[in-house]
Amino acid sequence: MNLDEFARATYSLNKSLTLLVAKEKHFEPVTQITLGKSEIYLQVKADAPTTNSTLSLEQFEARVKKTPSSFNIRFFSSQKLAFGFRIIGKTLVFY
Repeated sequence: MNLDEFARATYSLNKSLTLLVAKEKHFEPVTQITLGKSEIYLQVKADAPTTNSTLSLEQFEARVKKTPSSFNIRFFSSQKLAFGFRIIGKTLVFY
């Protein structure tokens, strides 16, 4: 999924949703993002151990505000492209 697709899909969602990544049979909080040449990498605590707080949708949007909408959203550890997301309670879970 690229940033434009994500922005359009999340436009009307509650901005306080916390961001998680699906990892096998559990979820891990997104604690940081890193920009590549044409990618946005989602990092969890294992990828960035010095960062503890979970990002919200609002924080994510603020950090990528000036990023080109064509940038792909990828998982930092596997480098795989995020396929999509779903809302579970007060969280947004990337897959």
